Formats: sequence, structure tokens, C-alpha cells
Amino acid sequence: MATRMLRAALERVGISRLSRARVLLTVPAASTSIERRALQQAARAAGAAHALAESPRGADGVPEVA
Repeated sequence: MATRMLRAALERVGISRLSRARVLLTVPAASTSIERRALQQAARAAGAAHALAESPRGADGVPEVA
């Protein structure tokens, strides 16, 4: 499901399988490393050359928890 959504978003902005993009994904601060890795793999499967999953951080560099 995530792969299809990411592929549709990449196609919508004009990224095809031939022109691979670098993708930055934001994930909740409470997400596990397994969830982050799954999103990175889905982005690569959708056509991204590189995918980085980061959680939002405050000005002090500490992850924000909602």
C-alpha cells in the first residue's frame, strides 16, 4: 500500500522510473527502526534512488514526542 502511494506521488511530480529521485520521509518520533526501514524500502520500490526517514526534532536536537 505504501509503495503504491509513494509511486503515485512520485509520478504526480514528474518522477519516472528512469529519473530516480532522492526522497526525504518524515515519520513520527515514536516509530521504530523497523517501521522506518519499511518506509525506506517502500520508497526505493516506488522508484526513489535514495530514501531517508527522519523524525521531527526540536531546536535543541531532541526528538519531539506528541
